[in-house]
Amino acid sequence: MEDQQQMTFEEHSQIGQKLKYSYRYLEVVRAQLMSVYPKSSKKEEKALETVLSKIQILQTSLHSRLLNEFPENSDDELLPVYLGRLQSQ
Repeated sequence: MEDQQQMTFEEHSQIGQKLKYSYRYLEVVRAQLMSVYPKSSKKEEKALETVLSKIQILQTSLHSRLLNEFPENSDDELLPVYLGRLQSQ
């Protein structure tokens, strides 16, 4: 694994954006599901909650990696954008 490439800050940024959009999309799906099937969709809601929590874990991991691998960008004003939902929590 010596030839494993390190990701650039821009590549990390793109992944962060995709995670943020995925999280927001799934929040919309969950809201729509609950409005259409408010009582019979507990199983689906639980599945979506699980996926949303996994995305948050990925966002946290990505943020840690960004801070570790690119400390020069740690005060970058765009860094919170890569955190998606975590920024508002």
